[in-house]
Amino acid sequence: MKTKIFTLVLFCATILTTQAENVVIDDFENGLGNWVTWGAPLSTVVNPSKTGVNTSDSVALLDQSSETWSGMVLWLGADYVQSNHISVKVDVYSADSTNNIKLQMDNPVDTEQAMIEMYKTIAANTWVTLEFDISAEAYKNYQQIAFQAGAETLVYFDNITLIEGETVSGGDEVMVEEFETPSSTTWSTWNTGTYGFEENIDKSGINTSDSVAYIDQSSAGEWGGSLVKWDGSSYTVRSQHVKLIVDVYSVDSTATVKLHMDNSVSGATNVEQYFNDVPANTWTAVEFNTADLEAYDYQQIAFQTDGGMVYFDNLRVVLAEGTPINSVPEQNLQLNVTQETVTLLNVETIQTVSIVNIAGVVCAHGSKATIDISSLPQGMYIVVLNNGEETAQFIK
Repeated sequence: MKTKIFTLVLFCATILTTQAENVVIDDFENGLGNWVTWGAPLSTVVNPSKTGVNTSDSVALLDQSSETWSGMVLWLGADYVQSNHISVKVDVYSADSTNNIKLQMDNPVDTEQAMIEMYKTIAANTWVTLEFDISAEAYKNYQQIAFQAGAETLVYFDNITLIEGETVSGGDEVMVEEFETPSSTTWSTWNTGTYGFEENIDKSGINTSDSVAYIDQSSAGEWGGSLVKWDGSSYTVRSQHVKLIVDVYSVDSTATVKLHMDNSVSGATNVEQYFNDVPANTWTAVEFNTADLEAYDYQQIAFQTDGGMVYFDNLRVVLAEGTPINSVPEQNLQLNVTQETVTLLNVETIQTVSIVNIAGVVCAHGSKATIDISSLPQGMYIVVLNNGEETAQFIK
C-alpha cells in the first residue's frame, strides 16, 4: 500500500502563473570567487569523480580531514534572494564517509530575518544533488549563505543554484491525502479509540471516492480517538496555506471535529481549532483557518471528535496569493515500517539501501526492498536508496 502525499493539481488551465529564472550562485569553474572558510581549508580542485549528476571539471573542496562542522561561506548582498526563490540546490560528494550536510542562510545586518538551518544526509563516494526547500521562509532577505559537513573527511561542493518557481493566483487547492491506498505507517493514533481505513460508507454528495479513514470512539468516549500524521520536515500545513479542508461524515449523530497541530522539536505554539455541528449521515467539507498561523512550522497534524464513528477523506490545503506551485514537498519514496522491518514500496531498481540515524551513522544496509531493523533502538532514521537517489524519513 502507498499513501498519496502532497499531490498538486497543475493541469487546470485557469491557474494564473508567473515564471522566474534560476540563479547559479557558483559552479567553481573559475576558482573560489568570494567564497571563504571559517575552519578547514577551502580550495578548488579537479572533480574527483566525473560521473552521475556532476561531470564538470572544477569543484570546491572543504578539507575536513581533521575537524567537523567547518564551513564555506559567501556574502550575497542585499536583495539577492527573492520571495519567489523556493529552494537551494547543490551537488555534494563526501569521500569515504556518510555525511550530514548543513545549509545555513542568514543576514547579520538585518535582525528581522530569522536564520535558516537545514540538514540532509548523503551516502559516501557518489555525487548527490541536494535540494533545500526555503519556500516557506516569507521574509527572504538572506545576504549570506554557508555549507557545513558533519564528518571528518573530504567534502566536495559544486553547482550551487537558487531555484525559482511559478506562482499561483491564490485560492487553488492542494490535495494532501485521499486515503485511496492508505498506509497505517503514515497515519496513526495516540488515544484509546481505534482508527483505520475502509470503503466509503456513502458514495454520494461531495465525496464519491472509494476509500476513507475513520475514528471509532464508540467505546472510548468523548475525544477518545485520534487520527494522527507525523510529517517530519515535510510540513502538511505551511505559511502559504490559508485554509485546511477535510471531508467529514459522522454516523448517526452530530459531531464536533477538532484540529490539532504541533511541533515538539521547535516548540511552536500548539494549534487547536474546533468545527462544531457537523451534521449526521452526510459528507461535509469542514474548513479550518490557517492563514494567521506559524503554519510552516507544524510537523504533526491530528483530528479528534467528540464521540462515535466518524469518517475522514480528501484532506487538502488552500493556497495563498503568490504561492510557488512547487513549494509543497513531495515524498516519492514510500515505506512500510514495523518494529522488525522497513520495506520500500514503490521502487523498481534497488542497488543499495542504507538506514542512517540522525547522527549520520549507517545502522543497517542491504540491497533488497526489505531491511531488518529489529535491533535498532527507538528513534528517527533516514532511508537512503541507491547512494542518495532518493531518501525518506521514518520513526521506529
